[in-house]
Amino acid sequence: MSSFSILIVEDEAIVAADLASKVRQLGYDVAGTTATGEEAVELARTMRPSLVLMDIRLAGAMDGIAAAEQIHRECHLPVLFLTAHSDTGTVERARQAEAFGYILKPFDERDLRIQIEMALYKHASEEELRETAAELQAANAKLHDSRRASLNMMEDADIARRRAEEISAELLREAMERKQAEEALRESELFYRQTLDSIPGMVFTTRPDGYCDFQNQQWVDFTGVPMIEHLGDGWNKLLHPDDRPRAYAAWYAAVEGRAPYDLEYRVRRHDGAYEWFKVRGRPIRNEAGEIVRWFGTALNIDHLIKAEEELRQARDEWELTFNSVPDLIAILNDRHLVVRVNKAMAERLGREPAECVGMPCYEAIHGSNLPPEFCPHSKTMNDGGEHNVELYEERLGGDFLVSTTPLLDQEGNMTGTVHVARDITERKRAEEELRRSKEVAEAANRAKSQFLANMSHELRTPMTGVLGMLDLTLEGALDEQQREYICTAHNSARSLLRIINDILDLTRVEAGKLTLEEKPFSPSECLAGVIDILISETRRKGLELIQTVAGDVPETVVGDQTRLRQILINLCGNAVKFTDQGKVEVRVTAGDAQSDGMRMLNFTVTDTGIGIPAEKRAILFQAFSQVDDSNTRRYGGTGLGLAICREIVECMGGTLDFNSEPGAGSSFAFSVPFGEATVEHGPAVTAEIPAESSTGHTSEGKKARLLLAEDDPTIRHLLEVMLRMSKFELDIAENGQKAVEMWEQGDYDLILMDVQMPQMDGFAATRAIREKEQARGGHTLIVAMTAHALKQDENRCLEAGMDAYISKPVDLKASVALIKDLISQRDRKK
Repeated sequence: MSSFSILIVEDEAIVAADLASKVRQLGYDVAGTTATGEEAVELARTMRPSLVLMDIRLAGAMDGIAAAEQIHRECHLPVLFLTAHSDTGTVERARQAEAFGYILKPFDERDLRIQIEMALYKHASEEELRETAAELQAANAKLHDSRRASLNMMEDADIARRRAEEISAELLREAMERKQAEEALRESELFYRQTLDSIPGMVFTTRPDGYCDFQNQQWVDFTGVPMIEHLGDGWNKLLHPDDRPRAYAAWYAAVEGRAPYDLEYRVRRHDGAYEWFKVRGRPIRNEAGEIVRWFGTALNIDHLIKAEEELRQARDEWELTFNSVPDLIAILNDRHLVVRVNKAMAERLGREPAECVGMPCYEAIHGSNLPPEFCPHSKTMNDGGEHNVELYEERLGGDFLVSTTPLLDQEGNMTGTVHVARDITERKRAEEELRRSKEVAEAANRAKSQFLANMSHELRTPMTGVLGMLDLTLEGALDEQQREYICTAHNSARSLLRIINDILDLTRVEAGKLTLEEKPFSPSECLAGVIDILISETRRKGLELIQTVAGDVPETVVGDQTRLRQILINLCGNAVKFTDQGKVEVRVTAGDAQSDGMRMLNFTVTDTGIGIPAEKRAILFQAFSQVDDSNTRRYGGTGLGLAICREIVECMGGTLDFNSEPGAGSSFAFSVPFGEATVEHGPAVTAEIPAESSTGHTSEGKKARLLLAEDDPTIRHLLEVMLRMSKFELDIAENGQKAVEMWEQGDYDLILMDVQMPQMDGFAATRAIREKEQARGGHTLIVAMTAHALKQDENRCLEAGMDAYISKPVDLKASVALIKDLISQRDRKK
């Protein structure tokens, strides 16, 4: 047993026990252990230990520093402080207590041994110095007593004194050096701990047996747990419950096997959340190769783990998406080899996806030894662009739209392509069916258009004869009764013509053949013309007819006056027809000018007639539907007027609506946008018929010479009578071929050219004449006559080289006026 005994003062039982074990391992006796300062003072008095190891923070009223001061003062025993607190105030108090050393927790056996040995050596030196001083004092006393007895004794005493002083100085120097070494050691240890605490990562050290004796401040900051709870194996409690067994077993296996330690586990954060750390432990060896300490680091890799998880999820989602796409996808490298295929592509090839990797795509897909000429992959590899091709692939069993997109690496170099093949077999089949259906529809539409043209021609041609003959008869001498009969027949023919026009208009709308003119006209004059038509009927029925045009309505607008007039005549005619007493009022107002140069005109037709029952309103705008459809109905009509009105209004870009109260009347309102008239549009076109010239002569005073090309004998006869009555010279051709021949032989001022004739129609005849005129010069006026009533028919006539257009049934007065006006305009230009 050692001759030195040590008293241990520590209030933590585990630490005290560990400290006692270390003291014994160092070869010292343990005089005893206590947890309070008061008991430490008492044991020091009674047991007189060689050294006191004193913790600064103790249980009870007296801390370690106060106990040390009292022990040093009363017992002259060396005290060595132990503490985990390294603040400046604590260090200063410990120094003032004249302690023999200062050890920071945690510490290893080597630190403890050095501190104990230095303290014991220092104390022994001081005791020796004290004894020497006492001996000197005794010697001095003896010398003083025997000074008179012997000078030699005095000289020896002086020598002894000087020797004692030299020994004292030597001991003092050694004590100072020892104290400086202790201070340097404490400063080095403080620097070491402060350095580790300043490291941004988490650092720990352990004894050779794996017992954790230090963790830097980063552990405390991250976990929110005091340092003392980390020591030993307390760190294990901070790990995620699922990771503790694995981490604990791996650490102690590394300690046992004396091998480096690497592991990933989750550590609890101060707020209770867990984050992933990469933990490494490395042994520190002395010159003999023995492990004297373990040094470890903990790197926070939570963001990397989460990023890897997100990447894995993204990869899984990509794989799921890649294999869920019904299109056939293949990734090819620059040598036409398959890098990857999705599930759909592999199934079409009858293979597993992995089996397709490395195969030449042209061999797998096309069954060829080389890439085909149309290969979009080759094109993309050549020019770096995207390419698409539609092809039928027998090996894949269908038609495909194949697209290739360049595949680039991080440096932007093209490494291959992404091949996407979409099965368009059903689409191609549907397109083929659609093409056939379209051809059938177009054929039906052509048949419908042809039927419309034929119906127009077949109905209007005889109506020309009927109305023309009635017009000629009314020009003759008739008694009152005859005139009444002829007028009645004429009105009936006009009514029949309106019905024909309505049916043809509806057919045009349904066929999409309705076209609109864009010409300047006066809205107020257009309305006045409608009123003139209705005035006689309103007077007969005793109705008041009111027209109101607001002051902000433009004098001239650009649009289709004919269609607007048709709408107003229908709406106003219905209002008069269904009103027996009261009034019919027509109002026109204008909206604000719009940025596109258009302006909305609002028309309202109001009557005090019979009104419309609520149950009939839903069918009001349906073709061939009438409010009263019984056999005893009072009011006639085809039921087409309102349907045509709505279609025309919507075609013009407007809306039509109504309000009605049975027995109180109805109000129909529609709004249509019209363009603002400018100088480029020219003067407004009125609805009036051009004024008749007094004679059928040219400006040279001779009769105008006309050529009539018409195959219908009735119309030939009618026009012959009409034109000769109008003082024109007239020649007649039965077809287009004859008309061209007669034109070449005669000098005609104007040709009336029927469009539909045998052998050569009017279009061909006109083109032949215009071609011949280019060679010989001149320009003969040609006016088309046709029963085809579509707008494109008029355009076709003008494009063929005709100068004007007359629609059948021919209005005799208007036709004569047009002929005279054209000749007059020609003469003025000469």
